[in-house]
Amino acid sequence: MSFSFRLIGAICVFVCGTAGGFIVSDKLKNRKDFLKDFIAFLSALEINIRYRCSDIVDVVKRSAPKGISGCFDFSYDDFSAMWSNFTDRIKKTAELKDEEINLITEFGSKIGTTDADGELNNILLYKEFFEKSYYNSLEEYKTKSKLYKTLGCLFGAVVAIIII
Repeated sequence: MSFSFRLIGAICVFVCGTAGGFIVSDKLKNRKDFLKDFIAFLSALEINIRYRCSDIVDVVKRSAPKGISGCFDFSYDDFSAMWSNFTDRIKKTAELKDEEINLITEFGSKIGTTDADGELNNILLYKEFFEKSYYNSLEEYKTKSKLYKTLGCLFGAVVAIIII
């Protein structure tokens, strides 16, 4: 009877270790995917500002791709409140670095404050940073994703063997 409990415990530890590796790997994937969606958002925002003379909330609503639009609450009339709510949501879900979150917050405070040319220049500046950040996250995902999965599985196996 004691052996069966140890075996069940070892299996549970192995599964938890493997799951932990996959969870950490998934966080890298979420960051990479969010940055890709945010770059698409900035590109669409640039196009909409260039060719539409509309309210900033309307332009953001038209520009937000599927991956990001779920983070926006368009019930706000005030853009700064809407953007603040957006940054609060992505802090919880996107697994971004603090520097990236700060730049997204800063971008939201600057957007809609200048003429169209100023907006376009501002968007291009932030787009350049986020493209660099995206390529870094892509490389990090490629190199560390398999590592985390393997280490989680290996850690779970080692602890399971020790338990048995």
